[in-house]
Amino acid sequence: MRRHGRRRGEWYSRRLRRLRSLTVLGRTDASGVRGGCGRCADATVANLVGYRPQNPPINSVAVPEELEEKPGVGIRVNLDDDDDDGTADAWEPTSQPIVGEDDLIRVDVHTVPFNAAGVQWVLKADTTKLRVYGANDRTNPLLYPGVSEIVLNNAIGQVFVEWAVPPAAGATAELTLEARTATGNPATSGKVALSDTLTFYPFRSIVIVLGGENQTPTDPAPGNHGVFQFAIEQYRNGYDVRMFDEDAVPGLNLEGFGLGPTSGAAYKAVQNAVNRQFQTKVALIGYSHGGGSVYDLAYVMDQQRTAGNLDPHQLVFTAYIDAVQNDAPVTVSNAIAAVLAESRRPPGSQFHTNQYQRNPHPTSPFVGAATVGGDDNVNRSAIAGIYHTTIDDPPVVLSLLKTRFLEHVVR
Repeated sequence: MRRHGRRRGEWYSRRLRRLRSLTVLGRTDASGVRGGCGRCADATVANLVGYRPQNPPINSVAVPEELEEKPGVGIRVNLDDDDDDGTADAWEPTSQPIVGEDDLIRVDVHTVPFNAAGVQWVLKADTTKLRVYGANDRTNPLLYPGVSEIVLNNAIGQVFVEWAVPPAAGATAELTLEARTATGNPATSGKVALSDTLTFYPFRSIVIVLGGENQTPTDPAPGNHGVFQFAIEQYRNGYDVRMFDEDAVPGLNLEGFGLGPTSGAAYKAVQNAVNRQFQTKVALIGYSHGGGSVYDLAYVMDQQRTAGNLDPHQLVFTAYIDAVQNDAPVTVSNAIAAVLAESRRPPGSQFHTNQYQRNPHPTSPFVGAATVGGDDNVNRSAIAGIYHTTIDDPPVVLSLLKTRFLEHVVR
């Protein structure tokens, strides 16, 4: 979030960020610094609050104030087809609500008090890239090409932002709320007394996180679902993270029945992001059978790219935590002998991290194995109390996963 009239490095700006306070006009604070609008009413506030994308079951939350400007508010390019009518959503007429639209970003607009004396509220955006609507289904357009700013005639509360064009490398775009002077005197009216800006960046990556057998993705995640806790953390850190049950990747042995990985929700999410939303970097992370699903998903992505059904992309990062094959016969003897362990490197993976254990337990006899050709192969057997059902929880396991993820995956 950038506020008018203060350099980011100044102590006053830091103080505002630290306290998460709202900018005050026309009032002298304890430091003796004035907000800069002596004609505005006391305690006039301008504040934009951006939100994370709609990725259920993860709960959308407000972007922390210290991240609103850098890296900013992540947003998907809205050139997919949520209502499945053959037309990209961003190209639909705005008179037609988009059923299932999930790519617009919620922004709360705080103009307090709206009727402040001597204040005119203005909302503006870079409409070469962004569109702004009054509703989440793309109706009630407010800002669009030819209308890059509007005077607010009432306190609108919320708007919804769309990235509507293919993004250039490193592209960003801004949405700004301004409080301008309205004195009735042309010489003094229209001055920007106060402003707040959100910076939007289009996602370049999609992150798929697959839990273990019987782990249902929820937010908040239970304390023993470490891989989903990791997913929620990185979602809040500004990544486009999708959480799935491992069954969202049907096994390769089901292809003959029309139920192979291309039929699953995880592959469809990747295909949509790569082919329509310019998210050409992919990360796949899985625990237990979710690790086996990572292999199957990477395999089918490689096959579909060769077949021309999946556009060029990079599988920049993959991770297993005690991965179990989806298709091997499940028996106790196979589990103990590591026959079930998924030891194959995901096809196309540019960097692969594998963490496993070899401690069979009476109620959880599965043991893992090193990945053939893995970049990281870390045996966690020495950790007290570690076996298959607990290995995705220890901080040391999640810390290495986070470190490698941040090293190799961009937002």
